[in-house]
Amino acid sequence: LINVFIIAIALSIHAFNDGVVISQPFFSGWLLPILIVLHRIPDSILIWFVLGRYASHKLAAGMLFLVALLTTVGFWCGTIWFEKYANELGFASNFYFYLFLMFSMGGMLHLLFHKPHH
Repeated sequence: LINVFIIAIALSIHAFNDGVVISQPFFSGWLLPILIVLHRIPDSILIWFVLGRYASHKLAAGMLFLVALLTTVGFWCGTIWFEKYANELGFASNFYFYLFLMFSMGGMLHLLFHKPHH
């Protein structure tokens, strides 16, 4: 059960980051939002079948709802953040945004490649 909780936290952070990235104007165009939506399809299928099999379909539906909600919240927060701080920070705002993305990606890579010692 603790593994499900850790995966839920990681997917929630990932969904929030996706929303923030979609909201940024320096990622203009339709390619990035389309790619984010497309990569949500295998994520959603995995969540549904894994959680549905090992926990319950109710929990899987709740996790899918949480992912959708946090992507929306991330978009909203990213839009507010950019409007509020972009002009004040200038180049520094992009630096901190990329720093945030770098640490979140490093955490995800750690989860992917870390092999626990028994």
